[in-house]
Amino acid sequence: MKIIGIRKSDFPTKTGEMIKGYNVYVSDAIDPRHGQGQSAEHFYLSERKLFMMNGIDPFSLLGHEVKLYYNRYGKVDTVEVLD
Repeated sequence: MKIIGIRKSDFPTKTGEMIKGYNVYVSDAIDPRHGQGQSAEHFYLSERKLFMMNGIDPFSLLGHEVKLYYNRYGKVDTVEVLD
């Protein structure tokens, strides 16, 4: 999975608290048993989550191959850089 884009995205919660973070866009090869080419998807990383990942700069991930680890709620918990 390769990070192909990052976009700043802040939004308010129902209580008015501002959540700050980034939409991260990735591409991955489609399994040949199911099709051809690349698929694309995105996930959200809050600034809080990035701080918990040693304060990584999300833009430093751009262009890198990564492995995503998810928490029990299906949200990205950790991003491991593979290259």
